[in-house]
Amino acid sequence: MDWRDRKYYVASFSPEAYDMRMEILTNIKGVKLHSSTNHKINTKFPDEKELRGSYHVLIGCKADIKDIVEFELRKAERNDWCSSWKEVQRDISKKYFDIYGQEMSYRQCDLNPRKRCNYCMDC
Repeated sequence: MDWRDRKYYVASFSPEAYDMRMEILTNIKGVKLHSSTNHKINTKFPDEKELRGSYHVLIGCKADIKDIVEFELRKAERNDWCSSWKEVQRDISKKYFDIYGQEMSYRQCDLNPRKRCNYCMDC
């Protein structure tokens, strides 16, 4: 995930409200949706009358339009049955220390010792 000036959310919608919520979110300029509707978990078996479960979506947006996206997600949670969402946070708990115990702002890459990782810290 590209964390530079972007926010990510995970949302789950009921099958009845999924199409409407996807249409609303795709109309917001700058929002990227990654849906899991192609998976077999959200299917209807031959002896079932209705779809079961909920649809999960990863929503990525720029930081300047996060208020609009959060407003739509709060509205979906308030109005739709069993809709929920939460923001995905970046794990920045990894800290690297030099031989003296001082925190380093970078670390050497394991694959290429001449390269310093000062952004992702995951090389």
